[in-house]
Amino acid sequence: MPPITYITRSETFSAAHRLHSPKLSDQDNQLLYGKCNHPNFHGHNYRVEITLKGEVDPLTGMVMNLVDLKECIKLAVMDPLDHRNLDLDVEFFKNKASTTENLAVFIWWNFQYHFLKNESWRSSSARLHKVKIYETEHNIVEYMGEGELDETEGQVDVALIKLMGVGIKHEGSEGNKKSLWSLDLLHVIKPTLKKVIDLWRLFAFERSILSVELHELSMSPIDI
Repeated sequence: MPPITYITRSETFSAAHRLHSPKLSDQDNQLLYGKCNHPNFHGHNYRVEITLKGEVDPLTGMVMNLVDLKECIKLAVMDPLDHRNLDLDVEFFKNKASTTENLAVFIWWNFQYHFLKNESWRSSSARLHKVKIYETEHNIVEYMGEGELDETEGQVDVALIKLMGVGIKHEGSEGNKKSLWSLDLLHVIKPTLKKVIDLWRLFAFERSILSVELHELSMSPIDI
């Protein structure tokens, strides 16, 4: 097995927000968030570090071309977040507080979405390992993908991410690898399942096998 290394790229973006949870009363929000709950918003110069893990390619000597990593960060982080109001401009925060914790979760899944859509990037051994955000020099949040993201989260296509990022196994020789996919869709509602299948048809890998278990869903068979 080739050596496994970690590569990190750092970017800085500026964004405004207001810490306010729609699940709490105005009084509770004020008590919890203090001056950060001010209705006229405030801003930060965030620094984000994206770390990938992967095997060093024996031909290129790289895990992933840093030019490609920069482009993926542009699509997943800079374009939707830089010089934006997180609460007004980013659908993900319509129903949740725009804390740095939630921001790290958004960046993780949005990066996964753009990374896995690109056939060249996803065909490499590189995989997202960690998102680290510096809200200030003293306040830092890390996220490594633990936990579940709800199917209805805005602006992040969870169905596609799960479809393209779960259960990848490589078998065979180096020159004859096959990607075997095993997807657990038993807890996905009917409309989401149809969307997943449509997206699979759009983004299917060559020589990939899709295994979808439907026996616990009370629905008509679907031709896939």
